[in-house]
Amino acid sequence: AGFLLLTIEEDDVVRILRHLNSTNYWKHEAVQLAIDAYVFEHLMNEFYPKLNEHLIKNRILPETYCQKWFAALCVNVLPFEALFQFIENLLFYGTIYLFQFALSLAKHIQNDLLETNNSGTIYQYLRLDSSLAKFRDNAIGMAIVNEALSYNLATYDFEQLRKQAYDEKLKARMEAAKQCHQQHADTDTDTESESEDEDDSLECQLCNNLVPDYVCIKCNKFICDRCSKRSSEHTCSREALRRLDEESTDVNSIVSNINKLNIK
Repeated sequence: AGFLLLTIEEDDVVRILRHLNSTNYWKHEAVQLAIDAYVFEHLMNEFYPKLNEHLIKNRILPETYCQKWFAALCVNVLPFEALFQFIENLLFYGTIYLFQFALSLAKHIQNDLLETNNSGTIYQYLRLDSSLAKFRDNAIGMAIVNEALSYNLATYDFEQLRKQAYDEKLKARMEAAKQCHQQHADTDTDTESESEDEDDSLECQLCNNLVPDYVCIKCNKFICDRCSKRSSEHTCSREALRRLDEESTDVNSIVSNINKLNIK
């Protein structure tokens, strides 16, 4: 938004951002971003199979570097002149331009990447790190941006490619993560419920307010001293009351027994 506001009116920036957000790259889990990253991997395997194999061999996953282009839109990646052209092309041609740009970048850095197995260096090239001599010349940024349009991707069914990418690369991981999250949620819920039940039981079960002083061995209720003196609230005889500080039975055991009997 800050970059767009340099040259575009605020209302227009809002409309542009709403349009860009339709890609769902900026959702909480960014699933669409990961899907498109693997779509790009598919495209690169067709255009530059040797480079794609090299990245896989070095465990460079597309979802770890495509975000610089797809989500960050090359801000703080491309020099200003190239960035303006990148944004203009993106707005004119749509998100397909992101894949064209990524392929153009792959073309310009493939020889450099194939010469190294150092993951840190590979990521430097993938994010056009200005500390590398190759990117100190702004001309290469413009070349990557402009040559991107030479890639004809009109024949590709991106809807099908996205479905394939999700099914093959992400579905199992997403379902496993969802199952794990649900198990943790169930465990947390059970723990909270047990804690709440225990806390409720350790309050007077007549007024639900004061700390209990007695347990009634006849009605199996925890009772505070005040309620024990009110015959209207506790009808059992006082002989049935046992002070908790004198009762030999463990309090947690009493709580457990009361819960099992579902006595409120």
